[in-house]
Amino acid sequence: MLDFLPACAVGGGIAAALVFVLAIPALRGPNRWLVPVAVLAAFCDEFFLDLPDFRGDPLDFIGGHWNWTGKLFELAAALFFALILIATRKFSREDFGLTLTQRPGTLRAVLSVIVPYLLIMMAIVWMTSPHDVPDGESWAFQFTMPGFAEELYFRGVLLALFDRMYAGRKTILGAPLGFGAIATTIAFAFAHSFSVHKNLTVDFSVMPMIFPFVGSFVAVWIRARSGSLVVPVLAHNASNVLAMVATLFA
Repeated sequence: MLDFLPACAVGGGIAAALVFVLAIPALRGPNRWLVPVAVLAAFCDEFFLDLPDFRGDPLDFIGGHWNWTGKLFELAAALFFALILIATRKFSREDFGLTLTQRPGTLRAVLSVIVPYLLIMMAIVWMTSPHDVPDGESWAFQFTMPGFAEELYFRGVLLALFDRMYAGRKTILGAPLGFGAIATTIAFAFAHSFSVHKNLTVDFSVMPMIFPFVGSFVAVWIRARSGSLVVPVLAHNASNVLAMVATLFA
């Protein structure tokens, strides 16, 4: 019954290994204790996301052809890490973007960066994707789950950890960005590039990384510019929904 667990562990191990490689230089820094935290968070994110993603998995208590349960597990795991780190008093909820307050100029940043990105993304999907008519579950899922779960982990927990491990920042179009922005962008794109099967074979492809890489950098820029996860979550879900809209007219 639990024959899917090794595959989940392999997936988590792959994600954790990448984060460890990105965090190796921080082992010489004052916040080296955050390296195993980031590695464990990466493992848990992928492990719990994959748990209900196998046909017949008893943990998939929601069902459907989208991984609703996995996204809820991923969201819960990210929230758990955020709350534990906040409880240490070494992090605040603002460090994870858990605030509704937006920094001055956020609206202008959205109009000048997010809106053009979404329009360009829609045009590319329209030109390159076959015609498709998504069902109701697809609309519901893309309107809600990906943005909440993935933004809280990648642009919330993981970004906060890497930003604390690597202190240097450069201001790009009003957003203070450091190595954490690069690391989380790579991790997010990489997470879309591989899948692990029950027989422990691993499929890997570079092409699925392209859109997520660009989208991740836009999301981390707006996260740093706004100081909140609100706009990244909305933009993430909007990009998924608009991509489906584009396929309707492809």
